[in-house]
Amino acid sequence: MDQSEESLCPSNSKVRQALIQYYKEMFEALPEADGLYLESADEMGGCQCSVCSKPIDAFGSKQFGQAQLSLIQEIMHEIWRDHPQARLAYTVGYNPHGKDPAYYEAIRQMRDPRLEWMEARGSWELPGPKGEPWPAPYFSRHLMGWRYHDDKPLEQLVSDINRMGKEGWYGCISTFSPGFSSGSFYKNIPLPTDQLPYVLTYFAHREATWEPALSTEEMRQRVQRRFFGKEGSEQLGKDLWNLRDLILAASSGVWGLNPSGAWAYIGCKPVSAEALAQMDQIKQHIAQAQAGASPKTLEGLSLMTRAMDDIRKYCNKKP
Repeated sequence: MDQSEESLCPSNSKVRQALIQYYKEMFEALPEADGLYLESADEMGGCQCSVCSKPIDAFGSKQFGQAQLSLIQEIMHEIWRDHPQARLAYTVGYNPHGKDPAYYEAIRQMRDPRLEWMEARGSWELPGPKGEPWPAPYFSRHLMGWRYHDDKPLEQLVSDINRMGKEGWYGCISTFSPGFSSGSFYKNIPLPTDQLPYVLTYFAHREATWEPALSTEEMRQRVQRRFFGKEGSEQLGKDLWNLRDLILAASSGVWGLNPSGAWAYIGCKPVSAEALAQMDQIKQHIAQAQAGASPKTLEGLSLMTRAMDDIRKYCNKKP
């Protein structure tokens, strides 16, 4: 039987044929496509049918994982008949395979350069040959890490990508989801994803993935150069960095705001007096910098001013 209402049994022959034909038809309709991104249904749990539940070793591995991987191989082999350039990105790292070394060993043996893997649950290690933890890149040179960096301090973004670089990950994928975990104060759609905190998060992600060895201090220096140039004071770079943190703190409920954050688009409860005081200081620094500022610096100052104005507009001013 199927594992849930949301997903299908990968051991079922009818399910397998239906999915193979579905993706083949997709490529026939869109032959220019680069490839497929498939998110496994593991988030819903593993299939509990008698075939998928069958143990295949003494370490906890089940037939479920083998059926999933053989299915995606069959899907791609069928597509590759007519579209050999097609690539596949597939999500791994979910709980149903937390004690499934045979699953990750099968992935380790799948060395076709057109296959890529995305670890989707923040794990640095995965089950090795006997179930013991091994660094995730051991299983594939094409393994990427997915992280929620849009709602985390930039220091964590730098630290995570430092580690990925040292361990040999294929890359890092950071979430940029407008209106969710992102500090968005906007109620209109499309959301202005070129504004704070997006633009600064994106810049830091780009710089870190291009050069994973960057330290936090070196990242701060790059932020300074990008948004304010040489003539802007170092304080402005610090203010921009801190303002991003203020926005994220507001959206996450640190100041007693709606704990659901940007899902409710803020606007319900007050910003703290401490945060308002910090913004007042930043505004003073902006006023001091505006006279004689270059176009680059003025652009950075405008970005900060817009963010603070929107905080005051969409949040109650009274602490």
